[in-house]
Amino acid sequence: MGKSFKKRLSSWVYQNDLELINSPTRRNQDFFIIQVILANAFAILTGGEFLSGFAIYLGASDDLVGYIPLIGGISGISLIFFGVLMERFTRRRKLVLVLNSIIKPLLVSIILIPLLIPKPAQVLVLFILLFAVYILNAFLGLAVNSWFVKAIPIKLRGRYFSIRQIYAVLVMVLVPIIAGSILDTTPNRYLGFVILFTAAFVFGMGETYAFSKVEDAEVESMGKGTRVLDVIRVPVKNKEFMGYAIINIVFHVALYLSASYTQVYMIRYLELSYTFITSMTMLNAVLQMFAYSQWGKIADRYGNGFVMYASYGFYALQMVLWALVTKGSMYVFIPLVYGIGSFANSGFMVGSFNYRYDILPEKGRSFYDAFYSAAIGITLLIAPWIGGRIKGFIAGIPYVQDNIQLGEFRIIFALSALGLWALFLYIVLRRRKQKLRDDRKSKEQNPKSRIKRAEPKEQKLK
Repeated sequence: MGKSFKKRLSSWVYQNDLELINSPTRRNQDFFIIQVILANAFAILTGGEFLSGFAIYLGASDDLVGYIPLIGGISGISLIFFGVLMERFTRRRKLVLVLNSIIKPLLVSIILIPLLIPKPAQVLVLFILLFAVYILNAFLGLAVNSWFVKAIPIKLRGRYFSIRQIYAVLVMVLVPIIAGSILDTTPNRYLGFVILFTAAFVFGMGETYAFSKVEDAEVESMGKGTRVLDVIRVPVKNKEFMGYAIINIVFHVALYLSASYTQVYMIRYLELSYTFITSMTMLNAVLQMFAYSQWGKIADRYGNGFVMYASYGFYALQMVLWALVTKGSMYVFIPLVYGIGSFANSGFMVGSFNYRYDILPEKGRSFYDAFYSAAIGITLLIAPWIGGRIKGFIAGIPYVQDNIQLGEFRIIFALSALGLWALFLYIVLRRRKQKLRDDRKSKEQNPKSRIKRAEPKEQKLK
């Protein structure tokens, strides 16, 4: 009976994929799924709209709240220095366990700020703690990624990654709506945040336990003779990787001119309830479970690069819809925004992660990850600042204030959409040009095929 139940459970978890079910790395697969479920639950309760709401509760400004969703990415700048340190570790499990045991309680500790810190300094202390936590978390992510790609065989990784992400977003179906209901129904808003952060602490410790059950794996490193400069020097010499990095830098600039302001826009200006916002998150998660399986099939057929670039088009459409959101239209367009976002987010996650590891050599992989994370971190630091300056300029235009409801937000959303459409069109044309060039080169290298194609014409002339 017990074996029969386990067999049915395995078939359900791995969608009847016998190669995944019978894999010799099955134990690693199981616990990495448990880990991502617990990690997502923790991230939902201590991030996103809940962390933004807590910052607003403490009195943070629009610009500061706009940076909250990006702090994790910005903290990646520190990996320029951590990349060399990571190369000292050929095994990553102990490092991951120690870091996770520090990071999760430290992030949860921000709930104590209203009790221990005077009101004028609360926002400052919040952001100091957040940056400290996310710098450590960037280092943790570097270790987990290199461990993950070593612990899961490459021939299984694409299918397994898609299945694992389905369970990651499954958490987004349940946790946000429950947490949002707690905040909306608890008479004391601070008490509501205490409940959420306490639950998050439990999930964080559970994640550490899941990590402890994954087998350690030896990662090939560059050795002890490396320097900080190598984190830049080694990746820059890789032409294919740099093309990938530059395209994604441009993408993040275009997107985060405005995307960082979506949460403050909904909470402070549209005055939407947490229940509605989290129900949209749930809608997004349900659609992502379908989208992940479809993106996985598309990636197998057309490649991970195609999936990543296709996601840019969905992001562009999403920003067009944000530009149409007002207090009168928000209940129509915001569900559409989250629906389109499910395909954008899942496509980018599947495409960008797998494409990067398709083109990276194993040796010195931490250097490439560190360089990429730092480059995106700098981009995320600059893009919202530029967006904020544009927003402030637009807000000072009398015509906009008199004729366009919440015009400063809607116009920067439209600017993001234009930038993303331009990037998407450039990539489509470039890939088409490359395909034509490859076809021409193939014909030149195989003249027999041209002769064979020419024969019918000669026969027709006769």
